[in-house]
Amino acid sequence: MDNIMSKITAVEYLLEQIRNNKFIGASEQIEVIYAAKQMEKQQIIDAFHKQTQKFYCDEESEEYYNETFKTK
Repeated sequence: MDNIMSKITAVEYLLEQIRNNKFIGASEQIEVIYAAKQMEKQQIIDAFHKQTQKFYCDEESEEYYNETFKTK
């Protein structure tokens, strides 16, 4: 799954899961949405690293994500 996740956006992943699985149950919906949110978070962190062209430790990347995107 990691290989697939690195090649598509989180939204594309979520749409693919909706098309393929038709969300049989509520727990499956939650799992797919959670996976898409985690994927989006990692893509944002990766983009931050690429844009700044610096290597940040995980804590700095996590702090950037939380300050910029996490709802309170």
